[in-house]
Amino acid sequence: MRRALAVLLVCAAPACTVGVRRAASPSPPPHAPTATAPACDTAYAKPDPKRPVIRLAFDLDDAHARVTGTEHVVFTPDLPVTEVVFRLWPNGPASRANGARLDVTVMSLPPALSEGDTLLSLKLPAPSPAGRAITVDLDFVLTLPRSDTDRYGHTARTAWWASGHPLLAWVRGAGWAREPAAGVLGETATSEVADYDVTVTAPAGDTVLGGEASDLAPAPTSPDGRPSSRFHNALARDVAVAVGPFETRQVRVAGVPVLVAVSAELATGTDAEAVFGPVLENVTSALRSHATRFGPYPFPSLTVVALDAIGGAGVEYPGFVFVGSRRYDLVVPHELAHQWFYGLVGDDQARDPWLDEAFATYAEQLANDEEDRDLASLDARGDVGAPMTYWDRNRRDYGTIVYAKGAAALLSARDEIGAAAFDGVIRCYVAANAFRVATPADLARAFAAFPNVLTILRDTGALPKP
Repeated sequence: MRRALAVLLVCAAPACTVGVRRAASPSPPPHAPTATAPACDTAYAKPDPKRPVIRLAFDLDDAHARVTGTEHVVFTPDLPVTEVVFRLWPNGPASRANGARLDVTVMSLPPALSEGDTLLSLKLPAPSPAGRAITVDLDFVLTLPRSDTDRYGHTARTAWWASGHPLLAWVRGAGWAREPAAGVLGETATSEVADYDVTVTAPAGDTVLGGEASDLAPAPTSPDGRPSSRFHNALARDVAVAVGPFETRQVRVAGVPVLVAVSAELATGTDAEAVFGPVLENVTSALRSHATRFGPYPFPSLTVVALDAIGGAGVEYPGFVFVGSRRYDLVVPHELAHQWFYGLVGDDQARDPWLDEAFATYAEQLANDEEDRDLASLDARGDVGAPMTYWDRNRRDYGTIVYAKGAAALLSARDEIGAAAFDGVIRCYVAANAFRVATPADLARAFAAFPNVLTILRDTGALPKP
């Protein structure tokens, strides 16, 4: 995710981009003798066939300020459980302070003791063994704040939300993700890949964006006569939606259907082509760069929504990206890199935020030929691998350390063993951890044959010292 910070920090959700503009950085050291990456299967690992199946229905009011919803979850845990835990991320400190709120009004299981406003624990009538399917139904109300830079907001004509429903908080092999929500505006969510089916009912005349580009089509009407749209993503960790008057363009980039949509507020007083041009240019170059380096684009299509309200920020979701009104050269390649690092290879964003943010910044710099941009940050004090609880207390350093120093550490390690070897290992890491929640230990195992890389990552605090 990206968000504009003091220097030039473009960041955002379930992941943010940071670009730090500095004085001239030192030149990178000369390349070491080219190493060779171990052979691996670069085909993406298959998603869990027993991944959760989630059916969502959103109904947006005519004021574009309130969403009522229902959620049906079929969940098969791989460990014994006594409860089902959801996270209510609009109630996190940063989002709640801006006016977002998620209230669960009906539950098919009784609530157990909750831990703060973001955690909802539902008690099972009896302990459930691993491998037994559990069904949960919820009704909820999402309140959207007025025109905000976060992933929840609305204007008089446009609404957008992401992580706007109770998010199942299971991680295979680990159990429930209960990390506290952070006050720093960034991602704390952790979620497994699920099979999502989403229906959105909206005010008449609005365009609904929430899935594959091919779904931008005349929609059926709901029982009350309001139009509704239906989207499907069988490999999503979370979902995002935008509703309102949009100008749109549809193209194909390297075989990927791409829909770019510009909100009416952004197009007003601005030539919409002044937005479409740079967005499409950067989508084209970034998609090609990332796919060449990390593996095929992992989702059926890509939707990019430009909103005036989020300024120089960006927010990424699987197959769906919000961007603001400027710095598309930074925001677009960063948010598209999150399709691989967060969307495809997940991470515990509360415990290991660098695993997606540092990698997305690294990929952005490679795509833009700016590998030396943040080398000066290697001398900054702070551990790249610190959790969000630490950054909640040290907010001013979050972008400099996690984004800039993290990317510089990866680029320095790449220079140490040579681009071909490093890129080969990362491609193996991506393939092996596709559709899973990866950990720093998974990355360390991927580089086991390159102790000099592990030394760099440990010295910067990205990986723990042995």
